[in-house]
Formats: sequence, C-alpha cells, structure tokens
Amino acid sequence: MAFAGPVDKELTAFVRHLLKNKKDGTIPIVEVGDPVLRQPWNEYTGQISARVLRELIPVMRETMLKAPGVGLAAPQVGIPLAFAVVEDHLVDDDDDGEADDSTDAVSTVADENADETAESVGDGDADDAGEDDEQEPYDWSKDPRDFADFPFHVIINPHYEPISEVTASFYEGCLSLPGVEAVRRRWHDIHAVWQDEKGVRHEEDLHGWPARIFQHETDHLSGEIYIDKAEIRSISTEDNMYDYGWSDPATLHKESQILGFSL
Repeated sequence: MAFAGPVDKELTAFVRHLLKNKKDGTIPIVEVGDPVLRQPWNEYTGQISARVLRELIPVMRETMLKAPGVGLAAPQVGIPLAFAVVEDHLVDDDDDGEADDSTDAVSTVADENADETAESVGDGDADDAGEDDEQEPYDWSKDPRDFADFPFHVIINPHYEPISEVTASFYEGCLSLPGVEAVRRRWHDIHAVWQDEKGVRHEEDLHGWPARIFQHETDHLSGEIYIDKAEIRSISTEDNMYDYGWSDPATLHKESQILGFSL
C-alpha cells in the first residue's frame, strides 16, 4: 500500500538539493550536536514525493557503504523522518575484490569500519605476517557477535520488541560520531516490523548481528544515539581500539576489567 502523503514541498525541495549537490554519489552525514539527530519520531507518510524518495534511497545506500557503515538513518543526512537503510555481509576470503562495493560495510555497526574490523577479529594483522605465511580464513560461525548476512533493506517506520531475555554487549560506533566506539548492551532476539519504500508491511524475527543493526538504526529515529546508553568507561578512540586490541569480541570480559565497565 503506497504512502498517501501529503507531500511536504519544502522538505522535498531540501532532499532535491541534497541529491543535486552529491559528490561521488554520496551526501553529507550529519554529526552529533545537530538538533536533527535529537528530534523525536516523525512517522513517514509520504512527505517526500515518491520519485524523489526513489532517487534518495540508492544515494543513502552508497553513502552508507562508502563511509563505510552498515546502516544509515534519514536524520543522519538531515532528514527528520523515520526511515533508514541497512545492509551487512560476511567477508568471504575467496572474494576476488569485484564485490568490494557491496561488502565494504562488513563488520560491525560497532565499528562501521569494515577493513580494520575484518583484520582485528582474525588471528592477526596480515601486514605483520611473513610473505610465506598464510592467514587462516576467519571462522564467522565462532564469532560471539552471531554474525549473519543482512541483505539490503529500506526500513520505514520501523519498530521492534524483544522476544527473549537474552542480551549481548559489544562495541558499537556511529557514522554521526566518528572516531570513537563504546560498548552497548542490546537485545539478542527481536521481532522487527517495518514498511518498505512501497509501503508494504514486513515482519521478521531477527537475531544476533542483524538484530543489533536494526535496533541501532531504529533508535536513531527516536532521537537516540547509541552512546546515550553505552558503558561510558568503555569509550575508546578507534586508534586505541586497534592498538590495545579492544576490537576483539572474544576478549571483551578482559577489556571490561581493565577499563572498569560492566557487562
């Protein structure tokens, strides 16, 4: 069922301006301190014309992937409406590189930095290995974050509720708060509901990593940033994340003792 509108001409003109001025296929990402990131939920009902929305969605996806990230909410590009794009894939060590644009967002909504994370969760930095050494392919099935492919979705007016009492704590980051990460507890299992760009309603039970991504982006739409409920003593610069090895989820308990935060 299509969105009924009415179209907000001023907002649509703003989006047209963003699209007209995109660079390398991307639009600017708003950073913390901008009031648009703190506005309460504004349900999407068709305020942007259907044609402009169709043009906006692939640009938001390109912006997300090139950042790189695994999710991008409309408020993060200055649009105070309840929709987001999400996507994540597992790295395949056999990839020939041709699919880099679609897999660049791999890793964590926690890092939103694919290449560094892919290295950090492995057995070491390939740059430090001898030329004759072969690094073992990373076994995603053993990653405690419960990674799973999360195909590209446009999620409009999303909401969720937990379907179990299980929670998980891992580092997260945000494209609107670059350079730092912090540990955030999330529901492991949720029932997610959203509409797509055509207004069709979807429901799905999500678990592990896809559930974390969905929660992170949905929270953006209510004016919340992950850091609001993060473990404050876990906050780390991205440089320190990798220098001290905090990015390895298998050692999170050790990190909590060293930095003094709760899990």
